[in-house]
Amino acid sequence: MRQYMLDTNTVSHLLRQHPMVAKRVKAAPMAALCVSAITAGELLFGLALIAAHALGVGAVLVTNDQAFGQTPDLMIEDWTR
Repeated sequence: MRQYMLDTNTVSHLLRQHPMVAKRVKAAPMAALCVSAITAGELLFGLALIAAHALGVGAVLVTNDQAFGQTPDLMIEDWTR
C-alpha cells in the first residue's frame, strides 16, 4: 500500500475543509495517511516557537501570517505587500 505523508500546508488545508484535499483524504485508507514529527510539531507549537525565537534574538519576523500579530512586542514585516 502506498503511504501518504501530509505536510503542514496540506494539513492546514484539510483543517480549513479544502474540498479537494478533504476528498483525497476521505478516499485514502486511514492506514495510508501520516504526518511527520516535524509537521506535528509545527502544528502544535509552530507559531509559538517561531515567535519566541524571533523575540529571543530580537529579529523582525518576515511573514504574511496575520496570526503572529497577536504576539505582544513581536516585530513583523510582510514582504508580500
